[in-house]
Amino acid sequence: MNSCLRKYAVPFFLVFLLVLGQENASAQLSQGGVLTEDTTWDIGDSPVTVTDSLTIAEGATLTIDPGVIVRFETQTALVVAGVLVADGIGPDPI
Repeated sequence: MNSCLRKYAVPFFLVFLLVLGQENASAQLSQGGVLTEDTTWDIGDSPVTVTDSLTIAEGATLTIDPGVIVRFETQTALVVAGVLVADGIGPDPI
């Protein structure tokens, strides 16, 4: 992904996730706090609910596989100081 696309991909992704966060569902995986090492959320973790603000620390990568549902509870945020990789594919969006 070129730097221009990466610059704008995160804000769009955040808006998309915040809209999903309005739905109610039980979480398969709950997340919050600071990710300090590389982490992958795969379809087996889905749905992922961010229950507290989540920071991807510098030097860490969060990879979200296609088809994973991510929900944010009210008053939570995603801060990306490291790398966020989230590429939904065709019928398997994120």
